[in-house]
Amino acid sequence: MNEIEPHQIAVDEEQVAQYLANSPDFFLRHPELLRSLKLPHEEHGTVSLVQLQMQRQRQKVAQLEEEITQLMSIAAENEGIARTYGDLYPELLQAQTLNQLVRTLTKVFKQQLRLNALALKLDNDYFDLPVQYAAYGLDKNTLNGLRTQRLRNHEHYFGRINLVDKNAIFGEQALVNSVALIELGDHGNQGMLAVGSANAEHFVPEMDTLLLDQLCRVIAILLPKLVKVRDAQA
Repeated sequence: MNEIEPHQIAVDEEQVAQYLANSPDFFLRHPELLRSLKLPHEEHGTVSLVQLQMQRQRQKVAQLEEEITQLMSIAAENEGIARTYGDLYPELLQAQTLNQLVRTLTKVFKQQLRLNALALKLDNDYFDLPVQYAAYGLDKNTLNGLRTQRLRNHEHYFGRINLVDKNAIFGEQALVNSVALIELGDHGNQGMLAVGSANAEHFVPEMDTLLLDQLCRVIAILLPKLVKVRDAQA
């Protein structure tokens, strides 16, 4: 009896595989063969093809259920964030002073959105800030440096921040590793809003900016009512 050469087996296997691929109803015509096939399995030893298919289907269903659960969780979280912003606007409109405005923003971002820091940095050349509001001011050179290094001709920056910029915006004591910087006013002429997180991956460039952009437009409308604009800017 002649021995079968390895290359003959390989050719035969390829032919079988091709035949099965071209005959999707093969096992429908031979159900007894489908039930009798046994396949090696890493965890369960030898299992039938039907068992293997059922196990894979169960795994796919479990994976889909997990993905749906994650999507529902994200949707619920996003709905909560949107509601928080919606509730914030009426409170901002009631602010009678700049301090009240900043306190309201800080309360929402720190207590409700659980972020580490918030800073309103206004352009000293645009606003005539009295002494009690000096902490909110930032000189033109520092603002322009942030625009050049971070915003780069965009209205916002989402990402990590270095120690020098962090200290200039939030102070040395703030625990901030990622930040959202959004310009206020036309081309940032009023300054910027900064929100910081201790999580270096919290603010990333791919984030949706819609809610923060809308908030900054509202703030830009309110600021001239709360702080005197220099005559050259009015």
